[in-house]
Amino acid sequence: MNIQENNTLITYLSSFNDIIYTPEKCQKLLDNDTLDIALVTLNNDIAQVKQFSKIFTQSNYQTVQMLIEKTQTHLNQQKKIILNFYIHYFKSNSIIGDKAISQHPDLIVVLGCNRPSLDKRISYAIQIANQHPSVPILLSGGGFNINMTESDYMHSQLKKSGIKNEFILETLSMDTIANALFSKIILRQCNKFSAIKNIEIITSKFHLPRALYYFKTIFNSLESKSTFNFCAQGPATSTDAQVEFLSDHELSSELDAMQALSVFNNPKNHSIDDMQSLIELLKNHNLYQARYDILRILLPHC
Repeated sequence: MNIQENNTLITYLSSFNDIIYTPEKCQKLLDNDTLDIALVTLNNDIAQVKQFSKIFTQSNYQTVQMLIEKTQTHLNQQKKIILNFYIHYFKSNSIIGDKAISQHPDLIVVLGCNRPSLDKRISYAIQIANQHPSVPILLSGGGFNINMTESDYMHSQLKKSGIKNEFILETLSMDTIANALFSKIILRQCNKFSAIKNIEIITSKFHLPRALYYFKTIFNSLESKSTFNFCAQGPATSTDAQVEFLSDHELSSELDAMQALSVFNNPKNHSIDDMQSLIELLKNHNLYQARYDILRILLPHC
């Protein structure tokens, strides 16, 4: 590596030290539905710098090595600030979005996941359903269990608990992006879409910002011809130690998959219709590629 290349690399690595997060900045990003995206970007930056540390191992790169170590330390400190914000914020806040909606929702959406976290979401949903016995409940989740979908399991448990609300089941989704898109299409399929304005989402606390962002973006696309309001709340289903694991795996993989949909890539112009989003999902998203059964079921209702 010549002197010019060395200086370019040093300038590039030094630029990461301009990344600064504070609790106040985290709050603003959360309010704008972009804190999850900031965390994933930070994870990607950390991974990129880690690759440099594997490349520049020779002793004649000592200056670069020291800068790489300094940059890694700084980025990990910034990541810790965001994770600590999440942990402390949701210890004192169980609901985000338009909190007034929790008093008068037109629809309750419960998102599926793996057990035992799913059982905690169901228990939370029972409390909410008892407060709103006349509000329809949409249960969203296919999952990977071939014997029973997450939606079917939630449905059986809610009925056993005496919940008599009207149920709508979405049984095809395997991640939060599809939770939102498939739920919207299913609501059209059962002629409920036009009667709904205020939607309450129930999911795990760490999942709240991501779920809220996906539903707001997909439901409020221009072709919806209406504006939907959302709140999201739910139980804590992960320990403080598990939050970092979730941010490194589940959150990162799902927000990477988000790039498959044009509706997320141009947030100021949601002119993408549901048919285009569905086709893009089945074409570009690893979980749904070649799922022609989904296309046959949902496409006629886009």
